[in-house]
Amino acid sequence: MPHLHKLSFIFLCALLFSQTTVAEPWFTGPLLAPAGHNTPKGHTNFEIYGLDVLTNGSYDNSGSLIHSRTFKSFVTNPALTHGFTDWLDVQLTLSYVSNSTRKINYHRLGDTAIALGIQIFEQNNSSKRMDVRVLIQETFPTGKYQHLDPIFLGTDSTGLGSYQTQFGLNFQYLIELSNSHYLRTRLILSRLYASAVHVSGLNSYGGTAFTKGKINPGTENGIDLAFEYTLTQNWVAVMEGTYSRGQATRFNGILDIGNIGGPGVTIGSGNYNSTALAPALEYNFTDSIGLIGGVWFPVSGRNTSHFMTYVLALNAYW
Repeated sequence: MPHLHKLSFIFLCALLFSQTTVAEPWFTGPLLAPAGHNTPKGHTNFEIYGLDVLTNGSYDNSGSLIHSRTFKSFVTNPALTHGFTDWLDVQLTLSYVSNSTRKINYHRLGDTAIALGIQIFEQNNSSKRMDVRVLIQETFPTGKYQHLDPIFLGTDSTGLGSYQTQFGLNFQYLIELSNSHYLRTRLILSRLYASAVHVSGLNSYGGTAFTKGKINPGTENGIDLAFEYTLTQNWVAVMEGTYSRGQATRFNGILDIGNIGGPGVTIGSGNYNSTALAPALEYNFTDSIGLIGGVWFPVSGRNTSHFMTYVLALNAYW
């Protein structure tokens, strides 16, 4: 029911603002889906995210929700994108993570990502074409992921220790509807490959102080569908849905001395999937500065966490 209340709030705002027409569309972008069009040559886009994450359970292998102790994270995630040519832009994303649970706190740099955007097709104001962009992203393991201290109760984990390569095919389509309102749609198809990780001691994947071996995270496929509807020139309503499906992690090595595979000792996870929603509301001050706020939460899952993430992001383009 709390999820329904949040959705009701978003669409109530849509009704309140939908009576005013717009001159031209201004967008900030949905919470999760990357752009289908590159940052133009010589221009720069800067967006800084604040994500307040509350994790209070997990979905087991059958999809049942199991509640657990509350774990809180606040992630500051600035992203800088610059257009180098008419068909290529580059994005650098940093993250700083602050975790807390049971009055234990820890903060540190998270993993870092660099992405290349390659423009394949452009819509160019045509109703018969769409923007098509290939996104290649590499994530570097700059966060802490092993030799964790049990006294911190997992809060000192801020990364995954894996070099992750993601390929995305981004589609974007803009259409003018009645009364000068616009609808922008994004569809993202992605596949992620993660390198093997050598782990020692308690780590982001589990284990104990005696764990030593190698984790193979497997691959993940994702789909992201987002709609942005202009209510006025300043206000935009957003609805976004995601689906991800990934392979089980495989571990080779010593899990726990004297308790090999014993009860209570786990590492990694089985095959997983997750379906989530991310409704949001944008306010665009100008055509180059905008603010978006919303909530991201799962509606079903298997071998994944149950979370509620409140997101606020400021976007500036010049």
